[in-house]
Amino acid sequence: MIICVVLMLIIILGNCTVYMVLLRNKGYRFDIYQLPLAIYITELLKERRLIKNEWNDNIRKINMTIDNNDDIYSVFNKCLSVALIIICLLLVVIMYTVNRSGDRFINDGYTITRPDYGKLKKRVKIDINGNGTHESAEFDIEPYKLNDKEINNLLDDVKEYIDNNICLDNKSLEEVNSNLNLIDSYPYDSEVTISWIVDGEGVIDYDGVVNRQKEDKIVELVLQLDYMDISREYSYKVKVLKKDEKSDVIADIKKSVEEANNETDTKIINLPKKVNGETITYTESKDNSSTFLLIILASVCIIAIFYSYKKDIDNKINMRNEEMIMDYGEVIHKFQIMLNAGMNITKAFEKICSDYKKNIRSNMAKRRYVYEEMCFTYSEILSNKSSQEAFREFGRRIGLVPYIRFSTILIQSLKLGNDKLISQIELEALEIVKERKEYIKQNAGRVSNYLLFPMVIMLGISIVIIILPALLTL
Repeated sequence: MIICVVLMLIIILGNCTVYMVLLRNKGYRFDIYQLPLAIYITELLKERRLIKNEWNDNIRKINMTIDNNDDIYSVFNKCLSVALIIICLLLVVIMYTVNRSGDRFINDGYTITRPDYGKLKKRVKIDINGNGTHESAEFDIEPYKLNDKEINNLLDDVKEYIDNNICLDNKSLEEVNSNLNLIDSYPYDSEVTISWIVDGEGVIDYDGVVNRQKEDKIVELVLQLDYMDISREYSYKVKVLKKDEKSDVIADIKKSVEEANNETDTKIINLPKKVNGETITYTESKDNSSTFLLIILASVCIIAIFYSYKKDIDNKINMRNEEMIMDYGEVIHKFQIMLNAGMNITKAFEKICSDYKKNIRSNMAKRRYVYEEMCFTYSEILSNKSSQEAFREFGRRIGLVPYIRFSTILIQSLKLGNDKLISQIELEALEIVKERKEYIKQNAGRVSNYLLFPMVIMLGISIVIIILPALLTL
């Protein structure tokens, strides 16, 4: 609970600090997708160039038809902002789950579930409704009690628990050179009574403290387990090894601390600085399991956010490629008409781009990736970039085989002349028909795969409809 609160405070104070120190004088306006802390982290990534260039290329391809200048850093900014929000929500859910309590005892209206074994009895208030009967009644429901078999299994579990924990730092009961753990309670069931009988002549006391002697000693420990009217006894043979000064450092420290702890009139317990001539230092042991779990959950959330954005980018790239492949035939057809009308390559590009922009301004057409790329290519030509280089970049940016082939035809015509350009464009138009058929076949196979899951569901429903009446008649 405390760790959750601390992490939430760190996130909130981190956002406030970044805003006050860095963004306050820059006209920043709060946005759920532009958190100050996320902006700061994104700027650090940008300075250190920790983001792959290919991701930035994909973002540019997707955003070719978007008016704002979105890039890979703004996507990372959104990812981090959403990740921080999810972490805060996760922490709230954890705190709510920890504090939530309550059990249900009435199941289907006719049965009452007893409190689990080991819990207190529960008072249940029930509304009783019938023909002319509308009353409320309260009952004290006793907790579930174990039967003989379950009691025996419980005592076996207690014995196994003691066997696994009695040795502490010792290798076994046949080589005891430090204290034992004489367990006096079972953590999973407080109803079991555990008692010990020690026959060790002061070698082992009832707290498990081992006082090693000058010679090896054999000590018998008798374990007695009691539950209600059932009792069991077990015997342990313990071999306490003779005293060794080097291996007895921990025992001496514990003994010194226990003696100082008994003096309750002082607030401070002094730990020994030297034991048997050895200088000792101390550090506080900390349990970081809860923090580690929260870090894992937060890391999973952040990875999931980045993966979802990456998956979204990949899906948009696939949609862009499909759209450009579908528009390829239209582009070739328009280009063929322009060439037959006597235009050269540059004029044909200019005419196609001007018609597209005109239709966009008049809302007669939607933005299309291929025409945006053509407009960008034409703007490069107008900025004194060579036509060959502009067309080569046109094919490289799109990255699809048909457009690479188309850019190669344009470059060759610029080098060798326009004599064969029209015939090559006509052959390209025929090739488009074949590719379009192949593309439709591939999509048809994909649709059949999508329909497979609904068919499986319908088959399952049919099986339930057929089998369920037969099962009900049994």
